[in-house]
Amino acid sequence: MKKINSKKLKTIASLAFTFNEQGHNEESIALIYQLIDECYPHLLEKAKTDKTVIYELIKQKNCKDKKLASEAESLLQYLKLRGIKI
Repeated sequence: MKKINSKKLKTIASLAFTFNEQGHNEESIALIYQLIDECYPHLLEKAKTDKTVIYELIKQKNCKDKKLASEAESLLQYLKLRGIKI
């Protein structure tokens, strides 16, 4: 298993936040997707073979916890852009 470089992740997250505040949404989203690639490298492959991943993310997207719902929606968008049918 690949070791995660926490300093790198913190820098990417900080840049994403800064770009978002400056109105550079596309750049911010690209950095967030890079974070997902770094933190969850198995997510894309798992979603291709196990549809319960999609099902659980859709359930979370529809929950009352706004933070969880937002994160799930972002992950669903990420998967959709990577060619996974939702």
